Amino acid sequence: MKKVKKKRLGKKQWLAKALEVLAESGVDEIKIERLAEALGISRNGFYYHFHNREHFLEELLDYWEHDFTRIISSDRNIQQLSPEDRFEKIIEIVQENKLSKYDLAIMSWAKNDQRVKRVVGRVFALRLEFVGKIFEELGFTGAELEIRTRLFVCYHSNAGDLFDDYYSAKSKKFHMRQLKFLMVK
Repeated sequence: MKKVKKKRLGKKQWLAKALEVLAESGVDEIKIERLAEALGISRNGFYYHFHNREHFLEELLDYWEHDFTRIISSDRNIQQLSPEDRFEKIIEIVQENKLSKYDLAIMSWAKNDQRVKRVVGRVFALRLEFVGKIFEELGFTGAELEIRTRLFVCYHSNAGDLFDDYYSAKSKKFHMRQLKFLMVK
């Protein structure tokens, strides 16, 4: 008799599915059984990667922080571009990979969980610092620097939830016009 190979999923597949559930239904609906069923596997696979639900939620926050923010801020190729090209590359990556897709869900979760609130604070501080340095390179200081930085970060962190066409190819022109507007002295 031939052995049937059990399907084993990687950590990221569990975490990606959990972000979908978080966005659709909130953190209380992130349940091991529900995730396993949605992924088409037994719940035992969960325990291969995670100790328990609490450990899983910590990993989920780390995943969101790294794969949806640090992936840009730590990319040396991006850092070597001119400020203008860096902004264009950031917009392109955020749009193509839908990196802001779960920001609203994470921020909603943070309203009721201090640990999540700290992570959100750290992530947005990192985003503001990263974008602020680029505007600084373009010669902006003081209030002009802060306003442009916040506008850029807030828009690209929330527009995907606010505007249906944010991720469309058509909107790329709009984003580039917006960027030019923010870079004008």
